[in-house]
Amino acid sequence: MSMFKKLINEEPTIEGDFGPINLPTTKRATKYAQTLGGPAPTLLDDPETVAQQEKITRVTYHMTEVFTFNHRTREVSLNTGGWFTVTTKQRMNMMSEELNLGFGISQVRGNWYIHSNIFPQKLEFTKDWITFNVDTGVESDHLIE
Repeated sequence: MSMFKKLINEEPTIEGDFGPINLPTTKRATKYAQTLGGPAPTLLDDPETVAQQEKITRVTYHMTEVFTFNHRTREVSLNTGGWFTVTTKQRMNMMSEELNLGFGISQVRGNWYIHSNIFPQKLEFTKDWITFNVDTGVESDHLIE
């Protein structure tokens, strides 16, 4: 399989203590919900993911760790890997919603912004990544490791 085809077909994953766990894509989740007549599965429905709630939650998409949340410090790192795509933004917004972090990412004229109902200021992506506290909006100068 070519590298291009592999990247296109790669499933997003969340890293847990027991290795990567598949993250449902929007199409798969919708199909699952239609088939079973119930709600689509979420990341938090997986016991291995829930076990990570006291530590750090990491979401990898196309070999880039796009979302990292430290539950103790309440800091989140969002990393585009240089790919400011709709899908990357969707993954970030999906995790914020699933973890009830209260922020969202929007795009205006090609620039990405983080808005929240918790902190008043809008944060702007000035590089490929941003780290901030979800309660205060205070930015950090490092990615969460």
